[in-house]
Amino acid sequence: MSDLELPIAGLLFDNDGVLVDSHGAAVDAWSRWSATFAPDFDWSDRSNAGIRAEDMVRRHVSEDRYDEAVEYIHQLEQDSAHMTHALPGAVELLTSLTPGMWTVCTSANPRLGAARLRAAGLPVPAELVSSEDVERGKPHPDPYLRGAQNLGLEPGECIVFEDAAAG
Repeated sequence: MSDLELPIAGLLFDNDGVLVDSHGAAVDAWSRWSATFAPDFDWSDRSNAGIRAEDMVRRHVSEDRYDEAVEYIHQLEQDSAHMTHALPGAVELLTSLTPGMWTVCTSANPRLGAARLRAAGLPVPAELVSSEDVERGKPHPDPYLRGAQNLGLEPGECIVFEDAAAG
């Protein structure tokens, strides 16, 4: 058996479910949001994970309520960010890596992505990719392509760590 060598220069991490556990915080926020905007919406359905809030809201509200609904979920998620905690080994892993060779590519908005990382005791990379950095969110590859670009790397030089089907 031969050793496999891969020319990897960068690591691209999803945040929620890979580095942090924010599921309880998300269920709390989206449950409160759905009571007002989409009573039949079930955020606990894991198939909703990994999708930008903006895209999820667009699926469940009419255009005339979109701005109000997006603003409300962003506030609810920000208010619940403190409920986020690091997954086992995440703090040790990220603090052992050289800055500039890894980043986080999240579907969260920039404030929420950074707040969840901080709440979990994780470093916030300068190259963080959030929902506002790409035109198309997951399941499109755009967040990870932007992550590689932010690191100054080609996509083929990176490994992606993702847990959600949408990712």
